[in-house]
Amino acid sequence: MRKTQLYPALLISALLLLLSPLVGWGQTCNSAIPESTPISAFPDTGNGTVTDTRTGLVWKLCVEGQTWDVDSFTCSGNAQIYTWQQALLRAKAHNDAGGFAGQTDWRLPNVKELLSITEERCYDPAINLSVFPETNSSDFWSASAYADASGYAWHVLFSHGYAYYGYEDGSFQVRLARAGQSFGPLAFAGSVSKAGTGTGTVTSNPAGINCGGDCMGSYSSGTNVTLTATPDSGSTFVGWSGGGCSGAGNCVVTMNAAQTITATFTRVTYSLTVNKSGAGGGTVTSSPAGINCGAGCATSVRSYNGGSRVTLTASAASGSTFSGWSGSGCSGTGACTVTLSAARTVTASFKANQTIGTITFAPATLAVGGTTTASATATSGLTVAFSSITPSVCTVSGRTVTGTSAGTCTIAANQAGSANYNPAPRVTRNLTVTTPSPDFVVTGMTLSATSPAANSTFSVNVTVRNQGTAAGDGGQLNVWLNQAEDQNCDAPGDRSAVVGVLAVGASKTLTFTGLPAGGVGSKTLRAFVDSACTIPEFNEINNQYTRTYTVVPPPAPDLVVTAITLTPTSPVVNGTFSARVTVRNQGTATALAGGKLVVWTNQSTAQNCGASGNNSSTLGALLNGVDTMVTFSGLPAGNAGNKALRVFVDNNCAITESNETNNQRTQTYTVR
Repeated sequence: MRKTQLYPALLISALLLLLSPLVGWGQTCNSAIPESTPISAFPDTGNGTVTDTRTGLVWKLCVEGQTWDVDSFTCSGNAQIYTWQQALLRAKAHNDAGGFAGQTDWRLPNVKELLSITEERCYDPAINLSVFPETNSSDFWSASAYADASGYAWHVLFSHGYAYYGYEDGSFQVRLARAGQSFGPLAFAGSVSKAGTGTGTVTSNPAGINCGGDCMGSYSSGTNVTLTATPDSGSTFVGWSGGGCSGAGNCVVTMNAAQTITATFTRVTYSLTVNKSGAGGGTVTSSPAGINCGAGCATSVRSYNGGSRVTLTASAASGSTFSGWSGSGCSGTGACTVTLSAARTVTASFKANQTIGTITFAPATLAVGGTTTASATATSGLTVAFSSITPSVCTVSGRTVTGTSAGTCTIAANQAGSANYNPAPRVTRNLTVTTPSPDFVVTGMTLSATSPAANSTFSVNVTVRNQGTAAGDGGQLNVWLNQAEDQNCDAPGDRSAVVGVLAVGASKTLTFTGLPAGGVGSKTLRAFVDSACTIPEFNEINNQYTRTYTVVPPPAPDLVVTAITLTPTSPVVNGTFSARVTVRNQGTATALAGGKLVVWTNQSTAQNCGASGNNSSTLGALLNGVDTMVTFSGLPAGNAGNKALRVFVDNNCAITESNETNNQRTQTYTVR
């Protein structure tokens, strides 16, 4: 905010006083010089104020910090000191608190007004102590700013009664005044004081005020003065206050009294937006400070004063590079300097580094005239381009590599980069291009019975494939029924067959029948193509193939007694009872003859094959999974007591079973 105040005209003269003392306080006065402030010009109002009849100014008798004592008509207390801004605000605070002597328009006097109460015949202090008691030789602030340099304001040295300018942050005393007019009935003066965040110039018509700092001018009574405010670049004029002026147009003041006018200038601010783009990382900082956009920051917005020059600096993070600026006239990779005459947007682009993985080939071999497909992946996910460094050995089209002659083929993988990624370092890999040759392998073996029965026979289908680059004769295929170890060339097999000629990529299946399963157990079936090793192949170590299989026991019956039912359940002493016996064949084959079923009415001990019982029955054929029930009647109960009925199926042990230990079963009962 900038203030314009109108004050009486100033006429400063330097006096050299060589005076003899007239009054106390250490004051020295020269009686030969007429009084410039006679007591008659300052009639006492009796309320702590005096009125200067020459100017109409009303003065407080006490300086700020002192208190008027209505009983003793003196000032008591200690004077306070203020900076210039504090002094200007002191008058407002004084009025806001109720003022003094019934008035609320007290103000800080301008420098001419303050000089008007200096006494020219005296010094230490240069004031009429009869009018202004309790005044010392201190400096007093005026409301007048120093026009030739900002940061300075006028003050009056009451030690000798002259004015001087000093820093606004100096500490001086304050005496307030109100009303009044300037030195003569037809002249009024003014001072311009500017404050606030902006800058500008105030001029007047008629001339008198023309300043970029604070200034003042003097005009005849009744003059209409037009004030014009012009903001500097980067500032705007907000408006006037005081003297009846408002708004942002010209301020017209009629000089019928001293006036105080405020011109408010505000600094214009503009936003600076910094965006980061690209897959890389980095930090953008500014000078002056405000922008600091690092990890996790995509956009940073800060406001600066209009006209400010802001320099942006970009620093790439590890694994990234700064690729340049765009927007608001910035380019390249150096510092970006932006003048904020309007809102600006700048983008900093950071590229990420990328790498390419190992090149792979499918298939992994390449013969003259053959092809393979190259593959590689860039960490960026961008497409990789392939080329041949050895075009006389191999060529590349897209991802397809073609062998042109025997030798070492070197393939290069490249990724040229993008707006977000830097080019990747080139990766190469060698691949041997061979002369065309066959390559015979066994690709599978299929058994007619996955798990052959012991001592049975089975067949196997063996498939042979030529995965080489030339047709050829597969020679002899040998098969071993149980061979876990690799075999040497010309090792005799259990079976053999001639493969014959196979074209490139062709397969042939050969069948071997009547192969003996042998005994029970896990076995390894081995096949060896070109077992005589007479055919030159691309790969000579991939001709053998194995498959494990299990030989299981042959099907057999398994006879067991599953249940015994007595009627009655508790026979009487010396009576008879019946027993119904259930026999099951739980094996995997039919028992052509079930053998003999023998019963003992009281036998707790297991019996041997052929032992005689109390009763028996001969069983016919028993199908596997089928139950047969036999009832024995008229069995003697004998004496009273607990007894065990025993049943033994295949008692003569004539039937070969898968389990020969589960043919007997007992049932306990009680004879009563």
